[in-house]
Amino acid sequence: MMKRWRFFLYLSLSLALILSGFIAWQRISWENAYKKVGLMIPYSQIAALAKHEKISISKFLAELKDRGVTTVSVTNGEIAEWRETLYRLPPWINGGAAMPPSATISLQELKNLQTQGFNLALIVDGEVWSDRRTQLSDLLAAADLLAPRGVYFASGRVWGWPQDLAKFAGWLTQNHIQWGVVEFAEAQGAAHLFELGEQNFVRVHRIKDDELAELDLSQALDRWERAVIERNIRILDVRLRPSSIVDNLNYLEDLRGRIRTAGFAWEWPSSPGAFKLALWIPIALGVGFCSLITLIGLSIFPLSVLQSVLLWGIGTVVLSFGLRFQSHLFAQILALGIALCAPLAAFLLTDRLNRVGNKQSWMFAFLCVLLASLTSAFLGIMMAASLSQDSFFLKLEEFQGVKISLVAPLIFVFFASFKRDGWAGFRYFWSQPLRIQDLALLATGVIILGVIILRSGNFSLLPVPESEQNVRDLLENWLYARPRFKEFFLGHPLLFAWAFWGRERLGFYAPIVLIGAWIGQVSIVNTFAHLHTPLLLSVLRTINGLIAGLMVAGLSWLLILGGRWVWQRISTIKS
Repeated sequence: MMKRWRFFLYLSLSLALILSGFIAWQRISWENAYKKVGLMIPYSQIAALAKHEKISISKFLAELKDRGVTTVSVTNGEIAEWRETLYRLPPWINGGAAMPPSATISLQELKNLQTQGFNLALIVDGEVWSDRRTQLSDLLAAADLLAPRGVYFASGRVWGWPQDLAKFAGWLTQNHIQWGVVEFAEAQGAAHLFELGEQNFVRVHRIKDDELAELDLSQALDRWERAVIERNIRILDVRLRPSSIVDNLNYLEDLRGRIRTAGFAWEWPSSPGAFKLALWIPIALGVGFCSLITLIGLSIFPLSVLQSVLLWGIGTVVLSFGLRFQSHLFAQILALGIALCAPLAAFLLTDRLNRVGNKQSWMFAFLCVLLASLTSAFLGIMMAASLSQDSFFLKLEEFQGVKISLVAPLIFVFFASFKRDGWAGFRYFWSQPLRIQDLALLATGVIILGVIILRSGNFSLLPVPESEQNVRDLLENWLYARPRFKEFFLGHPLLFAWAFWGRERLGFYAPIVLIGAWIGQVSIVNTFAHLHTPLLLSVLRTINGLIAGLMVAGLSWLLILGGRWVWQRISTIKS
């Protein structure tokens, strides 16, 4: 009976993985259709540079048009006619005084741009100016006079949020106006506006002036290119460099060449269409997840058939009803569950192979690393499939369990390792005398884990050292998709060591090596949690990490053998 039940569980899990593969294929098709990249330049910078170089703005604009620039941007705080009627300083700055005279671009100037064949993009920047006193109808009436190609929010909240969001959505639809959010901006209400059907949305990337001043030309081009390739950015809000007009024109020409070489069209982007999952798909994935967690339970605990059937049945019913009536919440729960279980499943498979395999064989150790990585990658794709919607691809919504999915699986693997040994290994571990070097190694491991947690997620709490950033840039240039350090430099080599020597030979260090090894597997799953990164890029990043990790492991193994041989020769000579 148990064999048949296990067969059913493996079958349903396999079907869920196959379904995930079909969803991944459709997602790749969606991403391949989203290959147009547009560029806009702030009109204020165009005017300032033309004035500095003492040439006419019209001549400069003609040069820009030759480089494929057809859109200029203006922020809400730069339009002269909007200063006193629409936007005022917050009362705590100067008692609600009108905006200062630095905003000197008139509507007539902007209209002249349109007659020259340029489109206007309105950047709504709420970092300084407040629109809370302004009625939405006033904003829309003023925007009608501007006739922008798109409205892009750099901070604050989208117009109409929260009460009049439907009115703003109707205005966008009626006037066929694109909208978007500048990357890293907190534009409240953007996800809700997208849900209302306003899917002519695009992500915008901007390099701030102070950051641009610290970058050389190559670094700036690399940053624009990575934003397009890695994060589904499709509009570049390019700030002109503090240099001459000729240098800036060459800069734009180089940027256009980079984008085209990367396989993108230098055209104004449009939405590739909706990407939604039918209701039955996440439910089917939920059934597969319940099979996965039941198989994990059977591998760790002495569950009977009845107990495992109850576990599977309750989980399936809860997830099915949850996905039916609270789809967003339970899709996140399903994705988190898969992310938590994937590294544990990889451990259980590898541990089973490790118990029957040929220890002290480098081929066997390579096989263990490969098996664990493939398991983590396939389940990572299944996790990504459960959240596969255009709102996630465009980063209007995000996977919310990044940090817990980095820590909890390591705890699960740690205790599962001892549980499978009947806790004898746990007692053996704690019965060993502690040496200073052991404590130092343990403290180092804790620090490394803490750094990984603080450096994870969408906003890192720790800066990247300059030396590490240089290595990252080098790997980007070599491999296109940079592998993660915690995979190829930490996780995979330690997994090789764990499989090669085993717990018995590693002794006290076995748990430390085990946790370090599975940091790499957790990282693989985490790679697929970044749904705004194209799927093929995530797959390539994982493959590069695996190959580089095996190379580091092999090199380390050869160095250890060489060092041991040298030590033996020295000992022989001394004796």
